[in-house]
Amino acid sequence: NTLRLAKGWPAKDLATVGTLKLEGSARQMLLDGDKVMVFSAISSSGGSFCPGCSYLRNGITKITTVDVSDMSAPKVLREHFLPGSYKAARRVGASVRVVLRDNINWPSGIKWYPTYQPGQNWKDQSWREEAYRDLIGQNHRLIRKQALNSWLPRGYVKEKGGSKKDYDYSCSDFYRPSASVEMGLVTVLSLDMSRPHAAPGRTSILGKVDMIYANKPSLYLANRHWWRTANRPTDARDHTYLHKLDITDIKQAKYVASGGVEGSLLNQFAMDEHKGYLCLATTRNEVVSKTNSGWARTE
Repeated sequence: NTLRLAKGWPAKDLATVGTLKLEGSARQMLLDGDKVMVFSAISSSGGSFCPGCSYLRNGITKITTVDVSDMSAPKVLREHFLPGSYKAARRVGASVRVVLRDNINWPSGIKWYPTYQPGQNWKDQSWREEAYRDLIGQNHRLIRKQALNSWLPRGYVKEKGGSKKDYDYSCSDFYRPSASVEMGLVTVLSLDMSRPHAAPGRTSILGKVDMIYANKPSLYLANRHWWRTANRPTDARDHTYLHKLDITDIKQAKYVASGGVEGSLLNQFAMDEHKGYLCLATTRNEVVSKTNSGWARTE
């Protein structure tokens, strides 16, 4: 990918005056004065097997801050490499908030269901209970054994000369909601474009994010209630959970509160804030019938 800088006026003189090669696949760009911030997706060899589903590859987002005061010679000021896939970014002045979503890095060998033994009767309730107790104990040992760096890969900044400096985590930057949502981790990064060498602030909430809404003082994360199709009861209704973050501090987004409403959101334009109140337009669906196969019809 290439960042191209063009002279656009007068129109008859439109021409490219400078270029800069960028690593990865560019997703979005923000401009503030004579600085550009580019978000790129970087391929990763890391990942883990999700119990009962498939292999989940970890994402890496690269954030490149570029000085474009001399358009003929753009200069890289800073390169951040953070775990997680790029979801969205918002800018208010020099303050930038970047939302990343990541998978859970499961330990190798963890399982959700006991291994089937030939000739075993799955209808034997006492056997199932014992098998699940053994499995829970096995999973517990694997979870405790896995190092913190394997659960939470560290981001880093590339220094001059190519050396890397890791970013540390703080336990106070993590929040765990009680709602039933899809497993994952959503992180809101806080960066100051006027101070490109400052480390990004991080605020993380367990669970994946579906939609983002932001204005000058606040940022909202929305995600849907997570149903397993076969376990969704008749008359179960859609539900949306919301988390509010205060983004008035340029250094870090601060968690404020969480809540929920019935129904689902169509997109980010179904959210708005007025005088401190969040306004939502939702659509409510509920299960009206089920079949023995587990499939359900909703209205």
